[in-house]
Amino acid sequence: MRGFFYLLLIVMISISFAWLSSYPGELVITVHGTRIVLSLLTAVTGVLIVFFCVFFIWRISRYVIFAPLLLKRYMQTYRKDHGYQLLSIGLFAVFAGDSATARHMARKSSKLLKGREVLLLLLESQTKLLDLDHKGAANFFERMRRNPQTRLLALKSLFQEAIKSGAAEAANQYAQEAMQINPCLKWANTAVTERLAAEGSWGQAISLFKKYAKAQPRNVVLKEKLVHQYVILMIGQAQNLSFSHPEKACKIAIKAHKLQPSFVPAVNTAARILFHLREIRKGLRLIEAIWKERPHPDLGLTYVNAGAQDEAPIERLKRAQQLARFNPSSHESQMLVARTALEVGKVTLANKSAIEASKTQPTKNTFLLLSDIESALTEDQGKIRCWLTKAVRADLDMAWISDGIILNEWSPYSPITGCIGTCEWKMPARYYQSVSYEKESIE
Repeated sequence: MRGFFYLLLIVMISISFAWLSSYPGELVITVHGTRIVLSLLTAVTGVLIVFFCVFFIWRISRYVIFAPLLLKRYMQTYRKDHGYQLLSIGLFAVFAGDSATARHMARKSSKLLKGREVLLLLLESQTKLLDLDHKGAANFFERMRRNPQTRLLALKSLFQEAIKSGAAEAANQYAQEAMQINPCLKWANTAVTERLAAEGSWGQAISLFKKYAKAQPRNVVLKEKLVHQYVILMIGQAQNLSFSHPEKACKIAIKAHKLQPSFVPAVNTAARILFHLREIRKGLRLIEAIWKERPHPDLGLTYVNAGAQDEAPIERLKRAQQLARFNPSSHESQMLVARTALEVGKVTLANKSAIEASKTQPTKNTFLLLSDIESALTEDQGKIRCWLTKAVRADLDMAWISDGIILNEWSPYSPITGCIGTCEWKMPARYYQSVSYEKESIE
């Protein structure tokens, strides 16, 4: 396209000169009595030659006059480009863990850029971290904190350093400051939410989380994670309010259950609060509905203990058998009947159910229960030791695990780190520790 344009321009100029050469006419110039006669073609050509000569002389003069300034600008541009190149090499070295190269590039790029580039502070701070100079890195982070462009990055880095050093209060201040600048920051929102949850301020934690969730992009996977996080916060709030405001706690727990009907802690919490409010039938229906698909020992224990404290023990066994009918072939149904039968003295029934459970899922707790039943049934030490030996060799039972710690019951946050949503129902490894961490239960 450009070649065609140039060709068209040449053709037009040629046509113009051809027209001038054939056009009849003269240009007469009189200077001090001297009369000069020129054809139009000669006059136009002369004017163009003079114009181009003046333009050329002006360009040469400009370069000569402004040469020092142009050279200075060129050197500045070269130093700046070279400085950015060294800065990039230094940042790559930081992420590669090469502290020597990073330190060398930081020093050279700082000289070329004269310390005016904000990324120099990032390179210097990360180099200090590679050299394990956390105090020096913190000084650079504080300098970055004063710059609006790098403030959030500095706050996150200071937050991480505070967490590493165990300065929880300082970490919380950094997270709150970052939240004021940008409420959509995940790390800041998570930190503040977890602190509020640990303090028992579940309402504030939920309000803060809602603002964060509202600002997130509409994504199916992300939405599921946000809903799950929201449900966990609501369950924590319901458990916290279960004694002081049971009616409000019940509404919150039922709302959480509706959002995630298959989430066992939501069902269990809602049912326990309903039992506390003496809405027994409603609580039983909640557990029965999920027991058909996802039987769980926590739900079974809550179901069995739904009655009054002074009720006859046999009523507990009847409820266990009633719940087991909804999923009779499941291991949890058989174990629930066996345990409850042993507690009320129905040893034969307990033994029968436990034997069936051992065939369905031969786990450690199953064989331990069989040893207890054998002790109550025959007191045969040989058979008891046989069951105990099988228990030692058997697979471990599923348990609530949070940050590598086995908990006695589900918790909305980790008792070790305070992180929300880390408690999972899964098969523990044999090296996991077991701790007694029980939240207040609703009788």
